[in-house]
Amino acid sequence: MELGIELVWLPKQWPELNAMDHVWKELKRLIAANRQAASIDDLAQESAEWVLPLRPREARRKAGILSPTFWLRGL
Repeated sequence: MELGIELVWLPKQWPELNAMDHVWKELKRLIAANRQAASIDDLAQESAEWVLPLRPREARRKAGILSPTFWLRGL
């Protein structure tokens, strides 16, 4: 049995312009950081199980959109 290595390239972060980066950062911290998944499919499944049940308000809070300092609030 040959062991294959699967690489996952994570997106560059720019949280000031992309609120989703905050959610991505928390997902990485809780699901992927300092852990090794058995496969990319397992990692995707764990990630989906974390993000899909988020209620809209909770997702906005995690993204920082509800923060009084969110950059689009003044527009």
